Amino acid sequence: MYICLTGAKKNLGDFLITDRALKLLKKHKPDEEFEVLPHWQEFSVSQLEKINSSKGIIILGGPGYRREMYPGIYKLFADLDQIKVPIIPLGLGWKSFPGDMLDLKGYRFSGDSLRLLNRMKECVGPLSCRDPLTATVLEKNGFPALMTGCPAWYRPEGLPDSFLPPAEINSIAFTPPQLSVYHEQSAELLLQLSRIFPNAKFQISFHRGLSADEFTTETEADTARALADKLRALSPDRISIHDTSYDLDNIAFYSDCDLHVGYRVHAHIHFLSRLAPSILINEDGRGRGVQAAFSLNSIDGWRYTFFGKISNTVNSVFIRKAIGKIFPVTSSSRRMVEQTKKIIEDHIGNDWIGFSSLEDTINSAEKIMKGYIDKF
Repeated sequence: MYICLTGAKKNLGDFLITDRALKLLKKHKPDEEFEVLPHWQEFSVSQLEKINSSKGIIILGGPGYRREMYPGIYKLFADLDQIKVPIIPLGLGWKSFPGDMLDLKGYRFSGDSLRLLNRMKECVGPLSCRDPLTATVLEKNGFPALMTGCPAWYRPEGLPDSFLPPAEINSIAFTPPQLSVYHEQSAELLLQLSRIFPNAKFQISFHRGLSADEFTTETEADTARALADKLRALSPDRISIHDTSYDLDNIAFYSDCDLHVGYRVHAHIHFLSRLAPSILINEDGRGRGVQAAFSLNSIDGWRYTFFGKISNTVNSVFIRKAIGKIFPVTSSSRRMVEQTKKIIEDHIGNDWIGFSSLEDTINSAEKIMKGYIDKF
């Protein structure tokens, strides 16, 4: 029996990771049992005995390779030495803002996080990660990395026979951004899409939902609903709003959509995993990582301000952070909408051939993932 740690609270993407990770594990370890626990809750003393009698703790995907990964993200247990079984990462990713080359160069983990990473390395050797940028961060910090992809890349039913470019674009899934700095930009993007595809219907999918609850404040819910109203108003007869939080059944309609455009990484991955075209706008390093993994156009939703460009010329990380606390170093990109329009028009003109290599990328990574799973 293995203990599996999930990050699935509300965000639909985390549920997709967990669902596909568990099915992937059961496919390759059909005789094993897997018990799922939330990674944001510390193990109790009473749980520890059961955990230490298991074959190991598997962390199921998500952007966990971060400065404060332990105990900031993965609570585990206050005394890590009390955990006696292997701790195994499964396709984790790196998250940083803005997630560019400067971030990669200077990224460091906290002392406690280094303890956890060293423990993982002792258990499995090279650490499973989901994209080349994550691999770079790990290697720059002294940890060998294995690019297995994200568990969500792998559909239980497998890939379609081959990539077939859409004959027509009649239905588009659009995922809005989480960060409010991109909200105005996202409305401009949706308006442009409605002009590029004048006959298409748009399904607006809010992966973190529209309602307040234990994971969403009233202010956050009000902001999301205001954005939903703004987007719907652009073309009420062509735009439908969906709260897709909590349950994968809420995105069943994705299978009927010909294209995804938007900011949510795991909507993007859902489409790519069935060899369907998707255009992702990067909110941070997570998006940049998946685009690098699939060799797709990287479109940033942000840009450096005047102060950001000055900050980037400074070698001292301390001074750059000080500048960032005083002045805005990034803002919403002014050219993203036009850049996205050009990329989509190029894809249309080339019959979406830019997505024809998805099958090879996923198949190659899945072989590596299988070999990794077989080792523990």
